[in-house]
Amino acid sequence: NHRMWGEFERGEITRIELRIGRFLQTLAHFGKPDIDLANAIAENYLNDLPLQTNLFDGAAEVLHVLKERNYQLHLITNGFTKVQIDKLERAGIRDYFTHIITSELAQTNKPHPEIFHLALQTANATLAESIMIGDNPHADMLGAKKVGMDRILFNTNQHPVEVDVTHEINSLRELIDWFPA
Repeated sequence: NHRMWGEFERGEITRIELRIGRFLQTLAHFGKPDIDLANAIAENYLNDLPLQTNLFDGAAEVLHVLKERNYQLHLITNGFTKVQIDKLERAGIRDYFTHIITSELAQTNKPHPEIFHLALQTANATLAESIMIGDNPHADMLGAKKVGMDRILFNTNQHPVEVDVTHEINSLRELIDWFPA
């Protein structure tokens, strides 16, 4: 799954290939390459995924504080549109985001600059007043760097990263200090 998401981010495979291929390859690894079964698993997985609503520690608090401080929050995601919207709604955080830009909507994915440009245009924002906060060094940080956007890497495991970041945090609560009232 992780490898295929990387291939998707690099534009080496399509959304459909990701959706089904990750399960087909897993089945093939165990000697059961069954496309119908892979399709059924993919369908069930995407139906169940929005039910997984656990948030990182401090996420709801940070979203609430930033919203109270009148920061406009937008989401850029490579995730499947319906799944992402459902997850946000079920987790009770959908209303914190003014716009949700998905790779399906943008017809390209992070880290490609086009999705970041679409997000800026949709938000009616400039680079100077925007910052990307993300946990993926390649998709989030490299993508934001390509368009000249400041970026904060949420690096919970403190893994070394090869991509230049503006700031690095280990707890979402650190964001409260980055964005003044």
